[in-house]
Amino acid sequence: ALLDYTASCLLSCFEQSNTVQAADRVLKEIGKTRAEKRVKEGTKRMPSANFIRTFMDSFVAHRRLLTPLNGKKLSATKARNRRSSCDREAEPARFGALCEEEAIALMAENRFDDALAAWEQAAAAWADAAGGKPPPSPAPAAPLAGESQEDGRRAHNMCGTFYHVRGSLDDAIKEYDAALAIDPSDANVLIKR
Repeated sequence: ALLDYTASCLLSCFEQSNTVQAADRVLKEIGKTRAEKRVKEGTKRMPSANFIRTFMDSFVAHRRLLTPLNGKKLSATKARNRRSSCDREAEPARFGALCEEEAIALMAENRFDDALAAWEQAAAAWADAAGGKPPPSPAPAAPLAGESQEDGRRAHNMCGTFYHVRGSLDDAIKEYDAALAIDPSDANVLIKR
């Protein structure tokens, strides 16, 4: 029906108000149906890169994370190649650090869906490195950009942040809780949670 109304509107140069109104009704019904379906299915997707960049900028630690060291920016391709050369089974902590490096490079390129996947890999690798248990004491303060947190706190924090902006709040809370299990005094995580 929409194609017929659209064709009719175009042929009449949008001068027949009843055809325009009918097309408007059909468009509203289609929009309403799709919106209801999206709400029911709970489809979660990342917001725009501009929104994510602005959200990340509101946290000093995230801003520092995206600041290249010595003006040198690592490309996501180089970071992926570095990660690919590491055996996750043999060196889970190093693999986690390299996944974080790749995630940061992907974020710098505004490839946020890919960055989330890299952060998820980092969090899993850090869990493997810790034997599935959080470290016994809180980790030191957040390192500067390019340095690794040898505990997975940043990976859980970033996974939670991406889940949060995507609208997956239950998943975000789980990740924030995992980060807080490592360091209960992490202000960035406490604020987001």
